[in-house]
Amino acid sequence: MPEDSTPDVIPISRETARFHLSRLELGEASHRARLRADGAAAASGALRWGPDGSAPWRLGRRRRLARSGLFLGRWYAAGQGIRPGDASRHFLAVGIPADHAPNPFFDSAWYRRAHLDGAPDEAPIAHYLRIGAANALATGPLFDPIAYLAHNPDLAGEPDLLAHLLRRGLREGRRFLPVD
Repeated sequence: MPEDSTPDVIPISRETARFHLSRLELGEASHRARLRADGAAAASGALRWGPDGSAPWRLGRRRRLARSGLFLGRWYAAGQGIRPGDASRHFLAVGIPADHAPNPFFDSAWYRRAHLDGAPDEAPIAHYLRIGAANALATGPLFDPIAYLAHNPDLAGEPDLLAHLLRRGLREGRRFLPVD
């Protein structure tokens, strides 16, 4: 497999993700190669991100992540100290299991505590795309979709208010309020 072509979904355990995250934070250059090798070997006991736990969550496809409008690659890369070109792969392989935020308004750890009591192994971003956006669930202390809609009633038909805020709302100067 060429260096650039990594699989979109790499099933890894939380322990493996923490190990690689610590190596990344220490600046170990070979963390990507080890992550690929460990991901391929982690088929048994791998953490499953699907809602029923039976199959890997398919957000692993970088195209779907990009289409969601929730991932800000440059923002994420700056926070993780990685190259922007590696941001989506890093988020999918390391960021999701470690509850890293895909953007400044989606706090994965906060979302997990607030909305995922019954599904601790489901990725917060997967839950949000599957259920949260349609039900206007808050994504963290900095964004309340109900308040955003109250200040912007013309967005009543918008399927994902957070994606709207990130794609157009901030640029248009739309008002939003933090969660109380």
